[in-house]
Amino acid sequence: MLDMSVSFLLDSLDGKSEEVPNIIQELCGERPIFGFKLNNKNLTLGMQNYAVKEIFVPDEKLEKRHLEDKAKEVMVYQTIKSI
Repeated sequence: MLDMSVSFLLDSLDGKSEEVPNIIQELCGERPIFGFKLNNKNLTLGMQNYAVKEIFVPDEKLEKRHLEDKAKEVMVYQTIKSI
């Protein structure tokens, strides 16, 4: 799904616009997390086009990593706050 345009996905349907592309169907029932790439045009001109650079499906390993990252953020914040 990464590096695929909407045009490519629509073309893959061979004119059957009522169907959902297989790559999208594979995400059904999942709760994916998308990592976006924004550029200056998104931020300064308000353009709404963006690229999905990463797709994660949450699992125990990812949730553990997230909790560890949050704990590090809290420790850094508390260190800065105490200075």
